Amino acid sequence: MIQIFPFSFTSLYVAILVKFHLIKNKIYLRINLTQRFVPFKTHKLTIYFIIKKKFLKSDKLNFYLSDLRAHSDNAKIIIIGENIDYEELYKKHYHVFGIVDRTHKHSLNYLRKEIQFYLDGLLGTLKSR
Repeated sequence: MIQIFPFSFTSLYVAILVKFHLIKNKIYLRINLTQRFVPFKTHKLTIYFIIKKKFLKSDKLNFYLSDLRAHSDNAKIIIIGENIDYEELYKKHYHVFGIVDRTHKHSLNYLRKEIQFYLDGLLGTLKSR
């Protein structure tokens, strides 16, 4: 299960990149992709992409993170955004799997490379060269 939220242009772009990655690696039938926030209590791999934009306040981000951790300690959370408060994430022990900080790198190519890097690591789709 892969979830991408809240809805924005960036989340739509991330969803397209993830879907393309799943199709390219022929695993699209085994993984469900949604664009809404519904935390699952499961032992299967669940990846959450949280898009941190200017309209997403820190308290809403904290709500998402604490709710996800309350449902599953094994959930892999990746935050994509700008001006991320690393100190707050560390102090509250949210155990975020990865952060794509776009404060200084706004290119879509950078975002694509970072998403592919995380998906290759989590889904084991990295091809040996």
